[in-house]
Amino acid sequence: MLLFQVRTEGLKQSKNITFIQASGRAMPDGFAEYNLRNNGKHMGIIVFMSNSPESRMDLLTREETPGLSFAGNEAKFNKNGKIAMQVAAAFHGMDGRIEGMLIEKGVAQNRLLSKDSGSALVVIDGNGKPTIHNIRDSIFSNSLEIVKFFDEAEKNKWSVFQQFLVIGNGKPADIGKFEFKSSPFYCLRFLVEMQNMDGSSSYGIISFEKNVSLEDAMKIMLNLTQGAGGKPARMKNAVYLDSGSVGKGFVHYENGTRRLTGEGDFDDSHFSNMLILHSQPEKNNKFFTK
Repeated sequence: MLLFQVRTEGLKQSKNITFIQASGRAMPDGFAEYNLRNNGKHMGIIVFMSNSPESRMDLLTREETPGLSFAGNEAKFNKNGKIAMQVAAAFHGMDGRIEGMLIEKGVAQNRLLSKDSGSALVVIDGNGKPTIHNIRDSIFSNSLEIVKFFDEAEKNKWSVFQQFLVIGNGKPADIGKFEFKSSPFYCLRFLVEMQNMDGSSSYGIISFEKNVSLEDAMKIMLNLTQGAGGKPARMKNAVYLDSGSVGKGFVHYENGTRRLTGEGDFDDSHFSNMLILHSQPEKNNKFFTK
């Protein structure tokens, strides 16, 4: 059993311990699930993806996948591999349109950055590997850089979405006007980047399954000192993932079973986009290339 200590400010030493431990539930190749516990209580899960070729992330939108659904995703990604997790990603408005810059496998649906949609760009390359970028660090320094970015995205089949950065380079990020109203019915979820001692990064999704404030969630994440496999690591970046009314998500296991993580008012017919983790044997990667 792997234990990962989290030092959360304001908690007493031995009476208030937060840690993650291997769940013991086998996931598809390239993924590992850990339970997040605080004061002996289950708080949620962390699903890490490895840096191996078989572990992949994909963004699906209703624009490119009109019948977007949990069952449809399972059928698609289990055809030549195995699905590992599916959750909502970017925000969408009352009209169902996704907010902020958006690209799906090289197809640009929205080329404009939105000042109200957060300072993070999540870029998923053609091999299904994510990176997190802070827009305020000026990855677009001029119009020529923007043109180059979209050219590269189209050429290499990148997927890109915009969201709120809540932790940037190991520090609380400026979330501007973004407000999260705590509710006993909604739980928080984040795409996270852990920086390992050798400088490499490991990515995963933290899904809180108990109601916590955004501030407390940030404290827990900032104080994680170990990542997947028990290696020393620090929380480098954390990006908010849409939850609330679209908070329902699923974790899928090697034996074909799945488990609900999070709750929401809406069924999957109201999801405008989903982030998919899946295991894909390298020889079958072409299956997911348009």
